[in-house]
Order: sequence, then C-alpha cells, then structure tokens
Amino acid sequence: MYKLFYKQIAILFLFWFAVNFAYAQTNSPPKLVVGIVIEQMRYDYFARFGKNFDDDGFKKIIKEGIFCKNTQFDCIINQTASGYATIATGCYPNAHGIIADEWYDRRKKNLISCTADKRQRAVGSSSEKGNCSPRLLVAPTLADELKMATNGRSRVVSISMRENAAILSGGKKPDGAFWFDDRSGRWITSDYYMKSLPAWVNDFNAENIPSISLTKEWTLLLSPDKYADCLPDENPYEKGYLGLLKKFPHDLQNLNRRTREFSIFAQTPQANAFTKDFAIAAIESENLGKDDTPDLLMVSFSTAGYLADAFPPNSVEIADVFYRLDQNIAALVQYLEKNIGKENFLLYITSDHGVDYSYEYLKENNYPTGKFNYKVTNSLLVSLLKNVHGRGDYVKFYTNSQFYLNRNFIEEKKKSLKHFQEISAEFIADFQAVSEVMPSFRLEQNYYPEGIYRKMKNSYYPKRSGDLFINLHPGWKEDLDGKTSYSNGYEALTHVPLLWYGWRIKPKRIARKIEPIDIAPTISNILGITAPAAATGNIIEEVAEPEN
Repeated sequence: MYKLFYKQIAILFLFWFAVNFAYAQTNSPPKLVVGIVIEQMRYDYFARFGKNFDDDGFKKIIKEGIFCKNTQFDCIINQTASGYATIATGCYPNAHGIIADEWYDRRKKNLISCTADKRQRAVGSSSEKGNCSPRLLVAPTLADELKMATNGRSRVVSISMRENAAILSGGKKPDGAFWFDDRSGRWITSDYYMKSLPAWVNDFNAENIPSISLTKEWTLLLSPDKYADCLPDENPYEKGYLGLLKKFPHDLQNLNRRTREFSIFAQTPQANAFTKDFAIAAIESENLGKDDTPDLLMVSFSTAGYLADAFPPNSVEIADVFYRLDQNIAALVQYLEKNIGKENFLLYITSDHGVDYSYEYLKENNYPTGKFNYKVTNSLLVSLLKNVHGRGDYVKFYTNSQFYLNRNFIEEKKKSLKHFQEISAEFIADFQAVSEVMPSFRLEQNYYPEGIYRKMKNSYYPKRSGDLFINLHPGWKEDLDGKTSYSNGYEALTHVPLLWYGWRIKPKRIARKIEPIDIAPTISNILGITAPAAATGNIIEEVAEPEN
C-alpha cells in the first residue's frame, strides 16, 4: 500500500516538474534582443515593394510575426538622431534632449552636433568622426537599464554606418558602439568606450570590403519590369550622385574617384550588406545570446538615409536598395534562427522616420505645395522688431523650423522675452506657408493632449530649442538649398513600420495607434527589468504577453 502511495507521489512530482519546466521554457525571456532601425523606410514601402520581396525576408516576418500597422512618431521634428534617441529611451526629445541632428547652442553661438565631443578621440583611425560621445543624451536608454539590471553581465553592442545612430542606440555604457569612418573605410569607435578596437573588429576591417565594393558597378538586382511602379530611371525629380549621375548602372569606381575617400560607400546598397555581415560578426565574437543573461544588439541600416537628397522615395534606386535589403534581412534572420534559435531571440524592425516627396514632384502633380523662405522671413521679422523697438540684434538663428531670438540683447534692453515671442509669432503666422506658430513660453506653460501642438511640445527641450516653433501647411517645404527637410508632423514623416518576430511571437496585425516610445517599455517588460527612467510609452500587450 505504501509503495503504491509513494509511486503516485513520484508520478505527481514528475508531472509537476514537467509542467513547470515546460512553462519556464515557454515563458523565459529571450536570450538576445535584436533591434533593427531602417532609415527613412516609409510605412507604405511594404505595399509598394512587397510583391517583389523574397519569401524569407520581410514577407516572412510579416506573415509569422506581429505587424503594428499604425506606428506614429508624435513629434514635429522627425530627424535621424531624434528618432534613434526616441526609440532607445522610450521618450520624446522633450525628455531625452536630442531635439535634432544638430541645434543652435546659445552659449557657443553656433550649431553643434548631437554627439560631437571634442574631449574624445577616434579609436581605429585618426578621423574626427571619432570625436563623439553620448554625453548630450540626457535620458537613459533600454541598453543602460539592461546593463544596470544585470550588474553589467548583459552584453550590449550597437552598430551603424552613422555615428549618431550607433551612439544614441547604445546608450552610456555599451560593450561596443561602432560606426563607419569614411576616411579610412573602417569600423571605428571613440575612446569614450574603449582604448583599442577588439581583435574581431580589426580582423573584419582587414577584409577591406568597402575598397572591393567600390571597384564594382551598382546594377539592378531584378529585371527592369519589377521597377514599373517607380519613376523612370532618369527623371527631373532626382539630383543623382554628385548632382549629375542619375542612371543605372552606377559606376562606383568612377564615383569614388570624384569624392573624398570612402564617402560614396555609405550611399550604396553594399553598405547595408556590409552592416549585416558586421552584425553577424558581432554576435559570434561577442557571444551574444549564448547564456541565460539577455543581450542586446542594435543595428541600423542607413543607405536610404544617405541617399535621400539624391534620389526620391519613388525612384528606381530606392526600390533597388530595399529589394537588396530584403535579402540582407532574410540572411540575418536565417543566421539567428540557426545559431540562436527562433525561441531565443526577439527581433523588432522599425524606422527613424519616413520621407516625403520633393517639392518639384508635388508641384508637378498639382498637390498643394510651396516653399517657405526662412531668410526672407528672418529679414522681415527683424525689420518689424526694429520699427517697434528700435535698432538692435533681435534674431540670432534659424534652424529646424525654429527661430532663436537674441535673449541676451532683449534682457539688456529690459524687455519681456514673452512679449517679443508673442509679436514675432503673430507676424510669422500671417505668411502663406505657415500653418501654426508657437512661442516657447506657451509650450512651457500649457498642456496639449493631442494634435500639432502636442507634437511641438514633445519636440521642445527648453535648454536647446528655439523661441518660435513653425509648422508649415501640408506639402509646403522649407527652402534649404536643396536639402531635405524633416521638420513637420505629417504622415509621410511620422508613420513608420514596426514588426516583431521570434521568441513567443504569434502572427497578428495591430491597427490601433502605437508609438516608437512603446518599444523600450515593451522590451523591458519582456526582460523583467525596469523601463528606462524617462520612458513614457506603453507596453504593447500583444508583444509582451503573446497567447500561448
């Protein structure tokens, strides 16, 4: 009788152990989180290019993963650096401080780059591209919180062709933040992070992939009929390489001779493949995802961003970039599934911001459009203020759709800054191009729950932003001497893709509004750690708690 009793107890224990072991296996956090940011990937690229994607790339991720179809940045300045910082911190520029790629510094009286740091030096080359650090990022990132939560045991690596992206994504204490140096053609870093490059990075650099790539032509990946939805290969809406070369095939060797060192390489699809291979080398060499302490790999694919001023979003070149990137994504996913295991990694894909059509293209297609000449506006504003208050230096700078008033001069005249902001805003609001103007004192004093003023407030950081925020009418463009503007809060720039794949993810489509600030809190919840301190995003429940 006792033997039967003990046998039953043993069976129950084994059953309990098996159930709990299976539960632990299916509910354990991923061993590796891979965050991919694809620069200037419009949301509609999946519909536009999808029929020509391979089955193992984006199509597979969309089919087997979670597709957040209405992911929107809720800010008015949608530039590369601010986008990366927002994704990494789970908050907007009003909290993380990276209001743009560069901004006007009132104390230094000039523009400063968001990651520039003259105290630091390059590691891996002698280029000034290494004079960088994340010191101007004032909010912690997901990577920072993961490092704190695991007492430094988690490995964090951040990779991008662009220094801003690698630095802001990696946070304050990554095990490696690496970016491309267009002087030497090498992956480099800053002595903020380390004193010498790891051996595996030197080995990768020794392969001289950029030099080899620039001896070849960039030809179409697919047959010409696959690009039928694009503008003609040579069209008046694209400036082309060096403002001249617009048509396939692109002779990269000839282009390289005309430019400085390796600067043309980042503007080729080979740079995306180069980044993918380096990411795989990082996984292998840094042993990412090999133990039960979760690791983080941040990767950005930047080619489309570098090509933005040369080729519009409906060009053959941009289509070919994404057809080739689709293959790179497929190769990376296949590597992860084989070497880490689908159940052990969590992958997300998003973008730093979208991209709009050019002024010329919109005008040709009878879209409401026009140009805002900030230089003329500045001159007229100064004339107004002189007429009202006498001669003086009232306006210091214009950048990122913001006017910076001369606060020191106004204070010396014992005038109210609020008064100057108000009369300036009223004056600028009458311009045809302008939809809204917001003085900064109102952004500081008022709460805006939604709409364009909410987007302005989310982009406003008092110590770095201007005195007047300007929003143009839809379709209107800043006249920036041929450069693309990313300072508006409209759909083409704010709507980005967001895909989740791997781990316990089940196929699903989510149509409600989700914001990129939701990414960091969601991953934090999955990993069982505190979300970044300044994060204001929500947890995406379908990702954090997928159905079993």
